[in-house]
Amino acid sequence: MPDVIPNHQWFVWLHDSVTGDFRHDLSHLLAGGSADDALAGTGSGTVTLQGNAVLPAGVMTGAQAYAAIKDDGASEIVIGMRDASGVVVSIGFAAYVMKKWVSNGQITLTVDQAPRRFMTERFTFCMSDFASGDFQIIGKSIEAAVASVIARSMLCGPLPIDIGPTTGSGGFTADVSRWEITTMEDLLVRIEKYGAEIRFEPYLTPTRQLRFNVRVATKITGPVRVISVTAAATPIVDYEAGTDSRRQLTGTFVSGKGMGSRLPYGWAGTGADPGAPIRDAYRSGADTDNTNVLMAAAASDLNNNRHAREMATFSVIPSQDFPLSNFAVTRRLTVERRGHPILPDSDQTYRITGNHIDLSTRKITPTLELM
Repeated sequence: MPDVIPNHQWFVWLHDSVTGDFRHDLSHLLAGGSADDALAGTGSGTVTLQGNAVLPAGVMTGAQAYAAIKDDGASEIVIGMRDASGVVVSIGFAAYVMKKWVSNGQITLTVDQAPRRFMTERFTFCMSDFASGDFQIIGKSIEAAVASVIARSMLCGPLPIDIGPTTGSGGFTADVSRWEITTMEDLLVRIEKYGAEIRFEPYLTPTRQLRFNVRVATKITGPVRVISVTAAATPIVDYEAGTDSRRQLTGTFVSGKGMGSRLPYGWAGTGADPGAPIRDAYRSGADTDNTNVLMAAAASDLNNNRHAREMATFSVIPSQDFPLSNFAVTRRLTVERRGHPILPDSDQTYRITGNHIDLSTRKITPTLELM
């Protein structure tokens, strides 16, 4: 079927899950839905297609699209934006089709973010070779550990993922016996708990093949874009901001491993600001008896909660001047606020840790982390 350039810049493409190869352009059938892009790749969503739209001859119909979308996880939906000439600007979401449903002339696709979804259903062994299910990662960096897990996940079937080097040395170790029945997701979660962020970042090759680049770091960050919330041409809509002091503290006390008069502890805080009440908190550090560690933990906790939190929420409408890539997960935004009728002037820099994409309104609502 030929591609159809829609009268808006969003596109929805159908790809093969195993190879990543492009199959069909479904943009002309897009009727709505929403998707949640999570940094860790655990998001989900729905895509609604017009099932009974009257279309020109030679253009894929809803019935043909329904038949082309495989219902065994072998089809993948890619949501993104392209310019008026059809050139892809950026990808916003890639997900496996897990369910397709027809109601009132519309096709609703239930999708789970790719490729992390399949990591929950792959073990350290293949079904035909349980005896080879023992798996070790000894003294590797978090990047090499993630690469080792992904490489292992491919033994029983490929996915279009770029695998990095598996040889970097570091402090991460895992020794899994086959009878523990461990999934690839179990191992990725273990690496995350060690202090890593893992992101499977989708991209398109020149032949429109969908592939995933794996990014691993203690904190994954992208480039910074400066945007004014009060400028006439701002892409920001539904802006709300203020402060939240519900978690604010004046002191933190942390106790360690021990009992009675030998209880080790650490503390931080010298009182409240003038006119403010004392607000102290207790934390448990029962895994250590090192006073220096407990003092550092108390200081860190207080530092994170000493002041009221500057909060903001907003949505954005991507455009040619402000493409979707500016608001991708892990990107940073410096939001300038000047001349607001109520709020003071400020510059706040946020990291985007998630995105809610509304395919009906074409708005993106990011989840923000203040830097």
